Parts: sequence; C-alpha cells; structure tokens
Amino acid sequence: MLLPFLASLPSDDELTDFIRDILEKDYTLFRSIALSQLGGDEDASDESIHQMIDIMLAKKAHIYKHPKPAAYVTKILKNCIKKQREKKKHLPEFCDISVFAELLPAPDDDLDDDFPVTDADIEAAKERILSQLSSDEHELYEMYVVQGKASREISERLGISDAAVRTRIKRLKIKIRMLAAGFFT
Repeated sequence: MLLPFLASLPSDDELTDFIRDILEKDYTLFRSIALSQLGGDEDASDESIHQMIDIMLAKKAHIYKHPKPAAYVTKILKNCIKKQREKKKHLPEFCDISVFAELLPAPDDDLDDDFPVTDADIEAAKERILSQLSSDEHELYEMYVVQGKASREISERLGISDAAVRTRIKRLKIKIRMLAAGFFT
C-alpha cells in the first residue's frame, strides 16, 4: 500500500529522501498507532496516515531541521487521528490545504516552537494548488468548500446526478491531495 506511493516520490532532493526514510522505518508503527486509536477502522487509519504524509511533504524542511523529527511526525499523526475522530461525528470535511494546516502541531506545542506555520504559508500553498484546478474543478471547489453546498444542491445547479457530483468531489479530493504532495508541480 505504501510502497507504490514511496516509489512515486521524487528522489532528487535530500529532504524528500529524509521523509521517505522516516516512512520506510516507522510506517508499521504509524499504522498500529492509527489502528489502535481509531478502533481498528482501516479506512480511517489509512486516511489519517495519508493526511500525515501530505503534511510531512509540505513541511519536510521543518521536519528535517527539527531536533526531534520522529516526535514531530508522531504529533502530526495524532492530530490527524483526532481530526479523523471529529470527521466521524460530523459531515465529511473537504481535503483543503487549510485542513492540513489545522492538523499541524499548534504553535504553542513545545515540539514546534522554532517552526511556526504562518497564515501566509498556508494561503500561498492553497493558492498554488487552486490555480492548478480546471475551471470545472474550481467551480465544484467553490460550491462545495467555500459556499458549503450539499452534493444534492450542486447536482441541481449543474444538471447532473447526485452520484456524479459525489464522484467528482472524490476525484477532486484526490487531485488536491496529489497537488499538495507535489505530484503535479
């Protein structure tokens, strides 16, 4: 499951290699933490780990410089798991770059004192990702994320089935994740 993902990471930079090494070394530990804290729910565990990887790739320079990278990454995973628990209680959240930023350790966390994430960092990453969406994808993003419309409302507006809208939303989430991970840069 993780091996094809690791193979797809570019290997031309030291920071990405550092992230790859952490994942290869500790993936089993991360998965067992996620499974145990999410009651054995494999889908939720995989989602938490994928969010953690997205954040790791976005923050690889900070993780590389951090005095305790394993503790930092574990904190990211625990925040992803916490977010996954909240997701079960509420409507599913969209895979937006601001959601990733919320999963990062809080600036007051003693592990993150030297590496705060600024609003400008988040906004710049979000704009870079959104600029790579097609006009149809951007319209769907605006309706679903910004305006908070339900898939049923979107289907009525676009004149397509609710199932088609849900499929497009899933595909858009995947694309945004891939863009956030740097696959289409």
